[in-house]
Amino acid sequence: MKSRELGTVSTFNGSYAFIRPDRAERDIFAHASQLPEGKIHRGDRVSFDVQPDKFKPGRMCAMQVRFCDDESTA
Repeated sequence: MKSRELGTVSTFNGSYAFIRPDRAERDIFAHASQLPEGKIHRGDRVSFDVQPDKFKPGRMCAMQVRFCDDESTA
Protein backbone atom coordinates (compact mmCIF):
# COMPACT_ATOMS: atom_id res chain seq x y z
CA MET A 1 0.00 0.00 0.00
CA LYS A 2 1.37 3.40 -1.00
CA SER A 3 1.90 5.86 1.82
CA ARG A 4 0.01 9.11 1.84
CA GLU A 5 1.70 12.40 1.04
CA LEU A 6 1.97 15.16 3.64
CA GLY A 7 1.71 18.87 3.01
CA THR A 8 0.43 22.29 4.02
CA VAL A 9 -2.61 24.12 2.63
CA SER A 10 -1.22 27.13 0.77
CA THR A 11 -4.49 28.46 -0.70
CA PHE A 12 -8.18 27.85 -0.02
CA ASN A 13 -11.09 29.72 -1.58
CA GLY A 14 -14.16 27.62 -0.72
CA SER A 15 -14.36 25.54 -3.87
CA TYR A 16 -10.76 24.36 -4.12
CA ALA A 17 -7.42 24.39 -2.37
CA PHE A 18 -3.79 24.19 -3.30
CA ILE A 19 -1.51 22.11 -1.12
CA ARG A 20 2.27 22.44 -0.90
CA PRO A 21 3.58 18.86 -0.57
CA ASP A 22 6.49 18.38 1.83
CA ARG A 23 8.50 16.59 -0.87
CA ALA A 24 7.79 18.91 -3.82
CA GLU A 25 8.22 22.54 -4.76
CA ARG A 26 5.02 22.84 -6.79
CA ASP A 27 1.55 23.12 -5.23
CA ILE A 28 -1.04 20.47 -6.03
CA PHE A 29 -4.74 21.13 -6.73
CA ALA A 30 -7.52 19.71 -4.53
CA HIS A 31 -11.23 20.09 -5.37
CA ALA A 32 -13.56 20.94 -2.47
CA SER A 33 -15.20 17.50 -2.77
CA GLN A 34 -11.86 15.95 -1.75
CA LEU A 35 -11.26 18.23 1.24
CA PRO A 36 -12.12 17.32 4.83
CA GLU A 37 -15.43 18.49 6.24
CA GLY A 38 -15.20 21.44 8.56
CA LYS A 39 -13.11 24.54 8.33
CA ILE A 40 -9.88 24.35 6.42
CA HIS A 41 -7.42 27.22 6.51
CA ARG A 42 -4.18 28.27 4.95
CA GLY A 43 -1.37 26.66 6.94
CA ASP A 44 -3.33 23.53 7.97
CA ARG A 45 -1.30 20.31 7.87
CA VAL A 46 -2.93 17.62 5.74
CA SER A 47 -2.29 14.19 4.27
CA PHE A 48 -3.57 13.13 0.85
CA ASP A 49 -3.32 10.67 -2.02
CA VAL A 50 -2.08 11.83 -5.42
CA GLN A 51 -3.79 10.82 -8.66
CA PRO A 52 -3.81 12.06 -12.26
CA ASP A 53 -6.23 14.95 -12.75
CA LYS A 54 -9.18 13.80 -14.92
CA PHE A 55 -9.78 17.30 -16.29
CA LYS A 56 -6.18 18.45 -16.86
CA PRO A 57 -4.12 15.76 -18.58
CA GLY A 58 -0.52 15.69 -17.44
CA ARG A 59 -1.31 17.20 -14.05
CA MET A 60 -1.81 15.55 -10.69
CA CYS A 61 -4.39 16.36 -8.01
CA ALA A 62 -4.87 15.63 -4.33
CA MET A 63 -7.56 13.13 -3.35
CA GLN A 64 -9.02 12.12 0.03
CA VAL A 65 -7.43 15.05 1.84
CA ARG A 66 -7.50 14.74 5.64
CA PHE A 67 -6.23 16.84 8.50
CA CYS A 68 -3.08 15.26 9.92
CA ASP A 69 -4.78 15.09 13.34
CA ASP A 70 -7.45 12.85 11.76
CA GLU A 71 -4.97 10.17 10.66
CA SER A 72 -5.68 8.03 13.71
CA THR A 73 -9.34 7.80 12.70
CA ALA A 74 -8.70 7.18 8.99
